[in-house]
Amino acid sequence: MSKYMLCLHEVADYAKWKPIFDSTKKLREENGLTKDLSVLRQKKDKNDVVILFEVHDIAKANAFSQSNAFKELMKKAGVISTPEIYFLSNGRS
Repeated sequence: MSKYMLCLHEVADYAKWKPIFDSTKKLREENGLTKDLSVLRQKKDKNDVVILFEVHDIAKANAFSQSNAFKELMKKAGVISTPEIYFLSNGRS
């Protein structure tokens, strides 16, 4: 069964956020997120970001998403909203 994490948040400036996001690939992998499948932006507001990750370890990814390190990283990257995070599966048992 495939597992995913969906993250929605608003950033102050996408052009500043994206390089910081890109630089954290190893950190994400160490915390259960194996691949970022899509980085999307809302058409009306290009600073509204939606990211779909493939997840290897949901418990690890969930713990990371609630950690102070994650919160500090989001702040550093210019995230200005509280991230909405959802853990999903492909619907197969």
